[in-house]
Amino acid sequence: MHDVFISYSRRDQEAVEKIRKALSRRGVDVWIDQEDIGTGSRWDLQIEEGIQKSKKVLVILSADSIISSNVSDEWAFALEKGKHLIPVLLEECDVPMRIANLQRIELVPDFDKGISKLVEEVLKNSKTAAAKKQGPRFTLPPAFINFFKYAVPLVLVVGGAIFGYNKYFSTVEVQDLIGVSESEAARILKDNNLSIGRVIVDYNEAPEFTVYKSEPAAGAEVKRFSKVDIHVVKEKLRVPNVLGLSRKSAVDTLESMGFAVTVVRSVRHGTNDFGKIISMSLRENDPAYPGTEIVITLADKGGWIFLKDGDQDEILPIPKDFRLRNDTDSTSSDTVIGTLRKGTLVKVVKTHGTGWRLVRVVNPQEV
Repeated sequence: MHDVFISYSRRDQEAVEKIRKALSRRGVDVWIDQEDIGTGSRWDLQIEEGIQKSKKVLVILSADSIISSNVSDEWAFALEKGKHLIPVLLEECDVPMRIANLQRIELVPDFDKGISKLVEEVLKNSKTAAAKKQGPRFTLPPAFINFFKYAVPLVLVVGGAIFGYNKYFSTVEVQDLIGVSESEAARILKDNNLSIGRVIVDYNEAPEFTVYKSEPAAGAEVKRFSKVDIHVVKEKLRVPNVLGLSRKSAVDTLESMGFAVTVVRSVRHGTNDFGKIISMSLRENDPAYPGTEIVITLADKGGWIFLKDGDQDEILPIPKDFRLRNDTDSTSSDTVIGTLRKGTLVKVVKTHGTGWRLVRVVNPQEV
């Protein structure tokens, strides 16, 4: 027989999957429609069978589930069969009248705390009574009476010693802690007569604040009451916005946070943002680790000039004053974005067969 049947709305599937995984990690046997209904089976019959073969029924309450006819049919059938219903409040909503007076578990605002209470409620032993048949009464011979009088206490003492040894010195298996929070890991270990040792907080690709490694690892046999070290993902850095800053300000800002910075230069001949950062490889507030490379693009002063001389990548001084344009159209003043003085060092970025050259002003450090 299953420990629990989960009744829920399909629209809450993602949250319900988290609940299922949390229960399964703690050894709870869960019946859920997606996994336990075979291909070709009649859905309604399988649901009824699932409810009847489960000790308890969890009713996941949400704005979607309280208006679902399937969910209401399931908990109504469970009540009819005398099943133990546990309403689980996934979000604030109007609880149906027939189950409003039942003790419920709330997963808001603290999901981990709510899950812990839910597991405790699910695993609580049901009180059952079984009639015991009495055999015929008879009197034991004196020899048997003496045996039980002296031997049985000795057996109990020895058995108690063995039980105590097994309880306090036997080994237990380390449970899987990957992906849970530190507080949830502590609860899982405590339930298994273990406890947290060192907590190592470091960067990892896993979600922030979750356990990504345990020592010993899951499945290892350790002595009862041992300590297990856990590695928890540190909160990642958030990338600052350096667009519009000067090269120095942008580099100083990023390097002060531990990022590796690569600066590339670009001639945006349609802009006047010369000397400013115009793009970055990561967006503002993106999570990243120290040491992550961030490529920033610096807008160099440049544009098109009619200069017949100069090959691509060649650095040369211009022989006269030029109007800097964002296009090779010299008939319109609208294309003018600036001027270059005679003798200015430029680098030819692109050549045009008609004599036009896309150039950028050279930083003296490049020469």
